[in-house]
Amino acid sequence: MLGLSPFEVLIVAGLIAFLWFNYKARTARESEGGDANDAAANDAADEKAGAIEDMINCPVCDTYVSQGNPLSCGRVDCPYGPSDPP
Repeated sequence: MLGLSPFEVLIVAGLIAFLWFNYKARTARESEGGDANDAAANDAADEKAGAIEDMINCPVCDTYVSQGNPLSCGRVDCPYGPSDPP
């Protein structure tokens, strides 16, 4: 019919089974919340992120900017400094 020998059918079936069980194992691991390596990676990322900064509402564009070092939104009437020319 398709011109596949029984050996080729067996190889294709084995490949599909391998991919299916690999997918099932990966999704099961992710639903558990990961492993200890993920927790260590998250802790390292949290240390890199630094301190949490407070945000304040910009009265002109109504967006939130960092209270410690607010950046200009680019508008002419921005209270946080001149905008950079394009």
